[in-house]
Amino acid sequence: MTTSSASHGSGGSHGAQGSEISQEALQTRVGRVDGTPELRQGEISRLVEGLRWSSREIRGGMDAYIRVRAAARADACGRVADELERAASAGNDALLALAASLRARSISGEAPDDVKLPTLWRADRPVPQLDPARVQREQQIGFGLGLAQGAAQIHLAAGGRV
Repeated sequence: MTTSSASHGSGGSHGAQGSEISQEALQTRVGRVDGTPELRQGEISRLVEGLRWSSREIRGGMDAYIRVRAAARADACGRVADELERAASAGNDALLALAASLRARSISGEAPDDVKLPTLWRADRPVPQLDPARVQREQQIGFGLGLAQGAAQIHLAAGGRV
C-alpha cells in the first residue's frame, strides 16, 4: 500500500521516499492483536451509532469553507457507518480490512462527486458565493478526515494493533 508522490503534492523526492517508508512501517504495525475476541453485536451497534452521530451537520460561527469541510467529513462518517453495517457480520478480520481500505482511500484523497454541501446557512443572511475549486478541495480534505476518523475507530474496536 504505497502511495505516489503525486498524491502528496510538492514534497519532492524526499517526501515520496518518506511516504513509502511510513506506509511500510504502518503495514507492519496494523493487523489484529492475537487473542482479541470478536466484536459483539452491541459493540458494533455502538460503533455505528457513534459514526452516525458524527455524520450530523454541525452549525456555529465558522467560515463558509470550513462548513463545506465539516459537511464533507460528516458525509464520510455516514458512509463509513453504512459500510461498517455491511461488513460487521464477517468478523474482526473483515473490519480490519475495511479500516485498511478506509485508510488507503483517505490517503489517496478520495472525494466522490456527490459529497454533501452544507445546508444549515442562516436564513437572515445570503448564501455565500463559493469558489468551486476551493469547495472541491475543502470537500476532499473533509471527506478524507471522515474516512480516517472511521478507519481509526473501526481499527481500534476490532482489536487492531496500535
